[in-house]
Amino acid sequence: MRPETLLPKKDEKLVWIALTFLILGLSSNGLACFANGGRMPVLIDYQLFGETTKRVEMDLENNKWHQPYTNNTKFKVLVDRFVFVMNGEEIRVTIMSIGDIFLFLSMVIASVNLLLSFLPYIKFR
Repeated sequence: MRPETLLPKKDEKLVWIALTFLILGLSSNGLACFANGGRMPVLIDYQLFGETTKRVEMDLENNKWHQPYTNNTKFKVLVDRFVFVMNGEEIRVTIMSIGDIFLFLSMVIASVNLLLSFLPYIKFR
């Protein structure tokens, strides 16, 4: 038996989709950071019916990776704006951008592709 037949065969479509999402995520996060002075703007406050509501408590004064979202923020659609609350032993709030969602999807697709490529080699009883 030749050694290359022992390696799992990957689905090329899934690989290209994962790479596309990876490139989209990295480039959109990079563009948002580069255009805004090297730090990712974070949308902390939002207005609903004229009343300002704080979305999340975050110390942006001493943060070297993030800065507050302002009226001067460039590429506003690409900034951290989506809030996800994860429940566990403690409640954690995660703020994500569109680029982060693309990066997450690329990891999920790559993991599914890896699992599917090894599935034929797993023996079920």
